[in-house]
Amino acid sequence: ELGVPDLPNILHHFLHSQLNPSDTHDPEHIPCHKCPFYEGKIHVYKSACSTFFAPSDLSGIYGMHCEYIHSCRSPVQLCFHCN
Repeated sequence: ELGVPDLPNILHHFLHSQLNPSDTHDPEHIPCHKCPFYEGKIHVYKSACSTFFAPSDLSGIYGMHCEYIHSCRSPVQLCFHCN
């Protein structure tokens, strides 16, 4: 349990903003019944690795880069990871 009771509404508004990028309305002002519905599971991971191509920065192997993303349990806790 994440302890975020408003998470379903936050998720609905997030999905609406992702699926309708040209909509200029504030997603929070759109009624939930007009937002996409999601009823699946949500998995939380402590870290992730993102590999991507950055043509403007060829210092990696032909522009390929790898970034590690870490999360913290508390917003007060400081998390830093230098590659």
